Amino acid sequence: MKFVSVNIVAVSIAVFLAFYNVIAYSQESPDYLIESIVDEFPDDEEVGFDDYDLDLLSNKIKINNITDNEILGLPFLTLFQKNALIAYRKEWGDIHSPMEIAMIDCFDRELVNKIASHLDFSLKTKKYKYTPKQILTNAEYDFLLRVSANNNSNNGYDGDRHKVLAKLKYNLDERLKMGLTFEKDAGERFFYVDNGRFRMEHISGFMSWTGDKLNVLLGDYYVQFGQGLSMWNGTYFGGGIEASSQLRIPKRIKPNTSSDEANYLRGVAADLELKSLTLTAYASYREKDATVYVNEVTGEKYFRSLSKTGYHRNENERSKIAQVKEFIAGANVGYSFNTLMLSANINCLKYDIPCVSESTFLSGSLSFVKILKYCYLYGEASLSNDMGFAAMAGWYIQPNPYLNIELLSRYSTNGYHNVSNSDVGDNTFSIRATMYPVKKLTMMVSVNSSDNSNFIFNARSKFQMTRFAFMYLDYKFSTKSSENTVDDAKLPLNTMESKHKVRLNIEYLPYNFLTLRTRLEGVVTGGDVGCLLYNDIAFRFDSGISLLMRMTCFDTDGYDTRIYCYENDVLYSYSSPAYYGSGYAFYILLKIPLFRNVDFWCKIGDTENIDRNTNKLSATIQFRTKI
Repeated sequence: MKFVSVNIVAVSIAVFLAFYNVIAYSQESPDYLIESIVDEFPDDEEVGFDDYDLDLLSNKIKINNITDNEILGLPFLTLFQKNALIAYRKEWGDIHSPMEIAMIDCFDRELVNKIASHLDFSLKTKKYKYTPKQILTNAEYDFLLRVSANNNSNNGYDGDRHKVLAKLKYNLDERLKMGLTFEKDAGERFFYVDNGRFRMEHISGFMSWTGDKLNVLLGDYYVQFGQGLSMWNGTYFGGGIEASSQLRIPKRIKPNTSSDEANYLRGVAADLELKSLTLTAYASYREKDATVYVNEVTGEKYFRSLSKTGYHRNENERSKIAQVKEFIAGANVGYSFNTLMLSANINCLKYDIPCVSESTFLSGSLSFVKILKYCYLYGEASLSNDMGFAAMAGWYIQPNPYLNIELLSRYSTNGYHNVSNSDVGDNTFSIRATMYPVKKLTMMVSVNSSDNSNFIFNARSKFQMTRFAFMYLDYKFSTKSSENTVDDAKLPLNTMESKHKVRLNIEYLPYNFLTLRTRLEGVVTGGDVGCLLYNDIAFRFDSGISLLMRMTCFDTDGYDTRIYCYENDVLYSYSSPAYYGSGYAFYILLKIPLFRNVDFWCKIGDTENIDRNTNKLSATIQFRTKI
């Protein structure tokens, strides 16, 4: 193991030195942006990106066609830059080139060069009236089929080992959109009979109409308002170490295009824009998975929590299917005036059987964002029907171009709950700072402290070594309280667990078609130590063909020092496996445009655990066609 690791390090250094003097331009890839988001989530939590989020990162953004609200949701601009861009479009109309953006306030040529590859400057699409025949022939169709499996994914479950995903999307002039998603996890059956009722494992769909002022959604959708205290489904681009990353920009309503089986609404939603005023209403009815209990005294049914895994692989898991009926209704009013944005939201949640003792839940919130010359303030306060209370407030300030600071405070009472069942978090205070002390060097620091003695310190230094290579060094220290049992007294004892994590990442692009990356990561917790090293070689050609190869070696003292490692994957997918023990892993990811409108992806990987004498072979194939 050590011999393999030493050789990989030697090869990495040799390759880096060989190409050190080659000049090429390097830009942050969409994969890097996605990875930075995934890294900020807890290690054991999976981030449920939907197609909307991944399209935003993976494809070029039509800067003249997207709405002002979509501009506010862009992940690689500050709020000052987003508002300057919106104001420029309102005054001058379409934007024709990157250099035009460079002349807008808060932008410069270096930033524009960085984001230019993400933007499409085609002029605004004209809207037409269509005949029934044109509705079928003038639309864009997008079909995706993915099949994946590994050698131990069945594990004795009722279904086969294949995970299958199929998606069909329809788009007419960016106004009428429809989508269907079919999904089956490994170990599940695609079709089965449950209590005399024929079921398909998972099917999700939507239809949306986007007009000049009115947006209507039918089917499955997400709702996002305020700062996430009262109502928020789906992910958001933020929460990272960088200053200005904490402010959430709500998209109000958007279709569900992910394979997530739990975190979405099903029904109807409408969003109306009247100049500075927005009105949104939504209603949802779903059958949710849960374990139902019976009160031995009263004989009444109740449940404690909803099942969010979406797994139905055996009789026990299928017994939880559709045990609870959930109804959600709500409304939101938003008002924007120059640099002030206000929002008021109210929600009602009702179950057909009580959750422990309650079956009806209410919550409401007020939120604001105020933009000043060199700073902005934002916050939200929410109240639930049992008088639970939650609030958060943030302050971002940019005193000069070389320093950004953000302060954020969160508070919630024990009895507070929200309708979307999203995690509000502990009572915390955080501070983030982003500094540019010298050219090509970026330094970021964040400190998070909570009232339950949890503490996180994170520092990152990013250096653009040349025009084609950059590196960053990341250090993270965290403490977490845990409850252990004293053997002699059989009493719980709170102890503090501390963890140190260090990561060195070097990425270089010797040629436009070649990217090389080396990462070394270490973890220390208690007396245990873990380390991981990987090398990436990626080829991306103008023809659309891309090939990525990764070799990973890992050696940890146990599960407590496991290291989660983001992996590139096929389109609309990602993985972040945990490595522990001793072993190595590799994977190959290939994309080939087979025909003009057909793309093919293939990923093959193998993980060998030497200490446990196990291996995991996996394979994924995916086809996508756009007409």
